[in-house]
Amino acid sequence: MMDAQGNTKEGCNDGETPEKKDPESEVVDVIEPDQTVNQNTGTNVDVDEDKKPDDDIADKKFQIKSQQEKEETQKIEVNENTFEQDVIFGNRNTINNNYSINERNGMPTQLELLDTKEIKFDVQSSSNKAIEFITKENFIIVNCAHYGISNSLIQTIAHNEIYKNHQKQEVSFDTYESSDIVHLIEDCKRQTLTKDSNKLLLFIKDSKNKKTPALLNSLRKKSYHGKLDVQKRLSSDFHIIYVTYHEDLNYLKESPFDFHIINTFKIYTKKYGISQDQIRIIRDDQKENHWNPDERNLLRDLDKIIDDPNFDAIIRNKREESKTSFKEIFKNKQEPVGKYVLFVATIFPELPPDLFNRYVRVLIEDKKKVYIKDKKVSLLSIWQEDTDSILDDCGLETFYVNNQSFVDFKNSNEEAKCRNILFRKFTLFADQQARIFIEKQALFTTKVSRPLHNRIHPVIAKLNTYFKNYYGNEILVSWLKSLEKQRETIVGYINKVQTLESHIESLNKKNDILKQNKNIENEEDFLKKLKELYPINFSQEYESQLKKLQYVKFLFYKEEGIPNNVSIQTTLKQLNELKNSLEQELQEIRLKLYRNIDILDENIYLYVDLLTMILENDESKELIPQFFSNRFSEVSKYRVILDILTKFQIKNDFYNSLEFYKLSLEHKSDTINDYAIHQFVTLLLKDPLNFYKYIKEIQNWFPDVSSSLKEYTKLERNILKVYLFTITDQKKKDKYHKQNSKLIKSDVYKALFDNFESLKESLEFITKMLFNTYVFFKNEDDKKDDFRSRLIQHQLASIVSYWYSLLCRIGESEIAETQIAEKKKLLTETIRNILPKDQSKKLLLNLKQNRRNLNINASKIKDINEKKKLKVKRGYLIEFINQLKK
Repeated sequence: MMDAQGNTKEGCNDGETPEKKDPESEVVDVIEPDQTVNQNTGTNVDVDEDKKPDDDIADKKFQIKSQQEKEETQKIEVNENTFEQDVIFGNRNTINNNYSINERNGMPTQLELLDTKEIKFDVQSSSNKAIEFITKENFIIVNCAHYGISNSLIQTIAHNEIYKNHQKQEVSFDTYESSDIVHLIEDCKRQTLTKDSNKLLLFIKDSKNKKTPALLNSLRKKSYHGKLDVQKRLSSDFHIIYVTYHEDLNYLKESPFDFHIINTFKIYTKKYGISQDQIRIIRDDQKENHWNPDERNLLRDLDKIIDDPNFDAIIRNKREESKTSFKEIFKNKQEPVGKYVLFVATIFPELPPDLFNRYVRVLIEDKKKVYIKDKKVSLLSIWQEDTDSILDDCGLETFYVNNQSFVDFKNSNEEAKCRNILFRKFTLFADQQARIFIEKQALFTTKVSRPLHNRIHPVIAKLNTYFKNYYGNEILVSWLKSLEKQRETIVGYINKVQTLESHIESLNKKNDILKQNKNIENEEDFLKKLKELYPINFSQEYESQLKKLQYVKFLFYKEEGIPNNVSIQTTLKQLNELKNSLEQELQEIRLKLYRNIDILDENIYLYVDLLTMILENDESKELIPQFFSNRFSEVSKYRVILDILTKFQIKNDFYNSLEFYKLSLEHKSDTINDYAIHQFVTLLLKDPLNFYKYIKEIQNWFPDVSSSLKEYTKLERNILKVYLFTITDQKKKDKYHKQNSKLIKSDVYKALFDNFESLKESLEFITKMLFNTYVFFKNEDDKKDDFRSRLIQHQLASIVSYWYSLLCRIGESEIAETQIAEKKKLLTETIRNILPKDQSKKLLLNLKQNRRNLNINASKIKDINEKKKLKVKRGYLIEFINQLKK
C-alpha cells in the first residue's frame, strides 16, 4: 500500500490491518533466522562457586560437552526454535537444555504370524465375536484363562481378512514404560501411524504370573470420560485387543469397561476330546476343592496330564490322590535338602530343570555337612545323587508342555498349600534363603540379567510384607549405592573425555600455528615466533610420552628451551603422533563411557520396575513414599535418585512424586538444583498429556509476577527455569505428524490445547508464567532494553505465534472434536487480557518483525512449493497479529 508520496507503508500488506508506525519499533532489531550476533551475556544467575565440573550430567546419554576456551564475547545463534542456555545463565554450564526425549522402553514389536495350520486351538467363533465388537468400539478387553488359547485367539484375529492391510504388533505392560493406555496409543500413532495408508492392529499381553496386571488395574480406575478418551483416540485404522486374565469376572464392574469373556474350558475340552462324563467328574471334584477353583490354574493342571496315557484314571481317582506333607519336609532334619528344594519351587514356579538345579545349588553349596547314617556328607552331594527321589518326595515333577520342560508342583492346590506353609509357618527360613539367594546374584551391577530380575522382583515384593525394614529399605539402599557408584564412574569417564578433547584441541591449534610459520626462512624470526607460543598444559599422566618427544618439549615446558637445529617437519610429525595417541585413547574411553551409560540405564529401568512392583502390592505400597522421603533427605549422596524418581513417575503417572522435585529445586546446592531442573523438564516433556495436570498441582511454587528477580525465592527462580526450558523445548522438538495424509495432534497440542474443559484456566496461567520468564533477561539497571531482553521478547513472540499457527494447521486438517475456532479465540483473548500494555506492544512489534523476515525469505525462495508453504505460514502469522489487535 502506497502513501501520498509513493512510499510503502509498513505493516499493511497481505491482509493485515494498517496502523500507525510505533516509535518504539526502533528498539527492535531485524533478526534473520541464520544471523549470528556477538554479545556479552552479562551477569550470571545463581552461580554456585563451589560447583565441581565433574558433577555435570546432561540427558539420558549424559551428553558430552567439550570444554572450549572461554572468550569475553559469545556467539548466540538466533533462530525461531531455540534458547541458548548461556543467554540465561551466562557462563554457567551445568544445565544442558538439549533434552533427548527418546521413545519409551517396552514399545510394541512386530507380531510373528504363524501359519494358520500351526494355530493350536479352534477359536474362530470367539474371534468373530471379538472382531464384531471391536469394529464398533475400537478397543476390547478379552478375559482368557489359558495362555495357549490366548495365543491362538491373537493369531486367528490377526489372520482375519479384515486386517489384511494392517500392521500387527504386540506389547506387554510388564515392560512398557507407563501404566496408562492413552500414552501407548499416542506413542503408537507417532511411531507407526505416521505414513500414508498405515493401519495398526495392536495386541496387548499380560504376564502369566501377575494376579492383577498393571494395565487392568489402571483401566479399572478410569471414569466414563476416560473410556471415551481412549475410544476417540482410536479409529477404524487403529484397533487394540487387550488379552488378559482376572479370576474375578466382576473386577471391572465399577469401571466403564467390560470383559469379553472367552469360554476357555469349553475350547480346551473340545480340542482334547475330553468327554462329557470326564467333564462332569472334573467339575464335581472341583467343587470339592480337589481341583483348583480358579479356571486358569485348573487348565494349568490339566496341561500337565493331558498327554498322559492314564489321563482318564488320573481324573477319576483325583480324590484318592496322595497329599504331600510339606510341613514335615520343612521340619525333617533327616532329609535336609527337601526344604531348600521346596523353597525354590515355591518362589520360582515353572523353572526349566537346568535353572532349577542351579538355584538349588546356590542355596545348599555352602551349607555345613550333615550326618546321614553315621556318615558326614554335604547337602550338594545328597542332591546330586538322589535328585529325582527328592523331587518326588516334595510333590514335584518335571513336566513337558508346549515344547517346554519345567519343574513344578503336581497341581496348583499343592503349590498354594506349600506357599501358605512356607510364608506363615516358616517365614524366617524363607527370609534367610531369600537373602542368601539375592546376595549371590549381583543384582544391579554391571552383570545385568533382565530375566533374573523378572524372577526375583516378585519375591522381594512378597517378602516386603513380612520384612519391611530389610526389603523395603536396607536392600534398596544398598542397590542405590551401587547405582550411584555407576553414575560416578560415568562422570569420571566424561571428565576424561573432556580433558582429552581439550588436549587434542590444544595440539591442533599449535599444529596450525606451526604450519603457518613453517616457511619462515629467517631463523631468528622463526625462533621468535616459537617463543610467542603459549605452553600446552597437559596432565602429569602424559609425562612419559612427552619425554620421548625431544623436539616438542618446549611447547609444553618453557624452561626446556628450544632445541638446537629444530626441525619444523619433525616437530609437526611428533605432535601428530601425540595427537593420534590421544585420539585413540579418546575412542577407547568413549566406548567405555557408552557401555557404562547403557548398563546404568538398564539398571535404573529394573530398579524402577522393582519399586513399581512394591507399589502395586497393597500390603507394601506405603513403603514407596517413605523410601523416597528418606532418600531425598540425603539427595546429595545419591544424585541418581533424581533419575530414578523421573522414570518412576513416568511409569506410574497416578503416583504424585512432585514434593521430591520441590525439595531438590530448593536444595542449598545449585548442583542438586540443576539435576532437579533437568529431570523435571524431562518428565514434563516425556508426558505431554499430563503437562497441565502437573503444572496445576505446583502452581503455588510459581512466583507472583514481579518486576525484580531479586524478590523471588530459590524455588520460584528454579521452577521458572523448568517452565522456560519445557515450553521452549516443546516447540523446538514439536513435529507435524500425519496419519493417512491427515495431520494428527502434536505434543505441543496435547500439552496445551487437548483438554477444552480446562483450557481457559490453563491458558491464563501458562501465558502469564511464560511472559514472566522475561524477568531472567530484564535489565534492571537500565530502562533501555539490551540484547538479552530483546532476544527473549523475540523468542516469546515466536512461541505464541507457533501455538496459533499449530491450531490453524490442525483446524485445516478437520480432526473431529478439536473445537479449533474456540481455542484460537481463547488463546488470543487470554494474551490480550494477561499482558500489560507495554508487553503487548512489544509482542506485536516482534510478531511484525517475524512477518518481515518471512517476506524477505519468501523473496529469496525459487521453489514454488516451498514458497507456498512459507506463504501459508505468513498467513497464519498475519491472522494472529490482526486477532491480537482487536
